[in-house]
Amino acid sequence: MHPVERIEKDGLVTIIRTKHPDKVAQLVDCLVQGGITLIEITFDVKNAGKLITDSIEKHSPKLSMGAGTILDTAAGQQAILAGASFLVCPHLDVDIIRLAKRYSRLVMPGVMTPTEIMTAWQAGADFVKVFPGHVVGPEFIKAVKGPFPHIRMIPTGKVDETNIAAFFEAGVSAVGLSSCLFNEQILADGDFETVKKNIEKYRKLVDQTLGR
Repeated sequence: MHPVERIEKDGLVTIIRTKHPDKVAQLVDCLVQGGITLIEITFDVKNAGKLITDSIEKHSPKLSMGAGTILDTAAGQQAILAGASFLVCPHLDVDIIRLAKRYSRLVMPGVMTPTEIMTAWQAGADFVKVFPGHVVGPEFIKAVKGPFPHIRMIPTGKVDETNIAAFFEAGVSAVGLSSCLFNEQILADGDFETVKKNIEKYRKLVDQTLGR
């Protein structure tokens, strides 16, 4: 299956950003066991590259690992060397898009305006990360999908049970989830039972929303 099709079929990308890198391996285990196989580790997590590599070695080919918070091409190169299959940025940087295309990686730049959306798409973005998702909301997605029905969009940033269905109804390809699955306190406490319950809840919610 083509990576783009995989993301659209799965509908859910989990974003790991934490000050507790020692908990990431167990967190990834929980996510994979819960049926989530598209995971992004942000590059502001300590040793993010090694965590990505270790996760791939343990869970490949079931797992597709991405690198997030890629702020420049240097970080993008490190992520690619670590094995990341997709790069995610909080902003629009055409040079990072070109780097990803050069190495046949998917790329999802952050956008917030129609001009940024089109600029990213014309530069070769596979998806655009509409960020912050809760600020623009589903109505924005619905509006820009009018002139841009062909552009694949993924909202991230406080996407949760209150707005997931509305985002999909507006036409997004997938959603990016993080804090609704786990937060810093949960990870600090090692409360993976709560993490597992949240994963089950949101995996079912996305599947039901997509009619599965």
